[in-house]
Amino acid sequence: MTAEDLRYILSMSFPLVFIAFSAGALFLYLERDRVPEDFRLAMRVSVVYLAIAAVNYAYMTDIFRSGEDAAFPTEFRYIDWILTTPLMLLKFPLVIGVGRDGIRFMVKLVLLILTCIITGFIGETHPHHAATHYGFFLIGCVAWFAIITMLFNALTQLPEEIEQSTRHGVRRMSLFILIGWAIYPVGYLAPLLEVPADVRELVYNFGDLVNKIGLCLVVYATAKLTGLERLEEEEAYFEPHGEPMGMPQPAE
Repeated sequence: MTAEDLRYILSMSFPLVFIAFSAGALFLYLERDRVPEDFRLAMRVSVVYLAIAAVNYAYMTDIFRSGEDAAFPTEFRYIDWILTTPLMLLKFPLVIGVGRDGIRFMVKLVLLILTCIITGFIGETHPHHAATHYGFFLIGCVAWFAIITMLFNALTQLPEEIEQSTRHGVRRMSLFILIGWAIYPVGYLAPLLEVPADVRELVYNFGDLVNKIGLCLVVYATAKLTGLERLEEEEAYFEPHGEPMGMPQPAE
C-alpha cells in the first residue's frame, strides 16, 4: 500500500465515523423510551456523547480535507476525549444504580479520567521534552489502571438484586475500558516506534468507532435483556402452574 492509498483511506474514515456516530445517536434517541426506566438515563447519556463525537468528527473531516495539519493536530482528539470519556464512564454507575455510594463512585471515575486526559494532552504537546512527555504519560496510565481496578472491584460487589443480564452487561462494558482503551496509550507511543502519523490517526478513528459505538450497543443490549429477564420473572411469579396466581378456578 502506498502513502497515497493510506492517505485516501484515512480521508474516507473521518466521514465514515461521523456517519456512524450520527446514525448511532439517532437510533438510541428513538429507542430511549423502549427500555426499562432505570436504563433510560444511561441511554440519553449515550445519545449525548455520540452527538458530541459526531460534531467533532464533522469538524475534523473538514479540517483534514482542507489540507491543513497533515499529521492532524492532537488538540482535536483531546477536545473529543475530554468531553466524551467522562460521559462514557458515567454509564457504569447509572446502569448499576446511583445511590450515595454510586455518586461517590461516579465522582472518582470522572476525576480519574480527567486526570488521564489532561496529563496525556500535556505529555503529547511536549514530545521533545522526554521527562514531561513520558512522565505525564505514566501518570495517565496510572489513572487508567485505577479506573480499571475500580470497575472490576465494583463487579465483585454488585448488590444481589441486580439481574444476571445486567451483571454480564457491566462486565462487557468493563472489557471495553480494559481492552478497547488500550489502543490509546499504544497510539501515544507510536512516534517512538516510528509509526507513520496517518496510520496512527486511522487506528485512532477505528478505535473511537469501536469503543464509542460498542459501549452504547452493550448498554442497549443489556437494557433489552434485563427487561426480558424481568418479564420472565413476573410471568414465573404470576403463573407458577400455567395459570394466573390468585385467580379463581372455574367451577366444575
